[in-house]
Amino acid sequence: MGSTRAYVLAAIVLTVVAAAGLAAQANGGRFFKSMDQDGDGAISLAEAAAARDRHFDRLDQDGDGVISRAEFAARSERFFAKLDGNGDGLVTQEEMLQQREKWKKN
Repeated sequence: MGSTRAYVLAAIVLTVVAAAGLAAQANGGRFFKSMDQDGDGAISLAEAAAARDRHFDRLDQDGDGVISRAEFAARSERFFAKLDGNGDGLVTQEEMLQQREKWKKN
């Protein structure tokens, strides 16, 4: 059970890091700034851990301290729906670029 939790936490950390890169590209660094809580231009281990915890809490929708497959899938579905601009169940490169432009504006 401990190794499963470690894998889940590692996956969350990797997701946060990947999301940070995409978000930084998409929104001019606002995501970085949101992680850099003290505004010193760097993300400390404590700040990264806090971001990881916030991300975990967003995924753990019922607050029971674990992320179920259903909770993870629901988050993925919402993200996919944002990318799928015309709702056809497929995401084209153009739709991804359009969503990126929307994120830049926000």
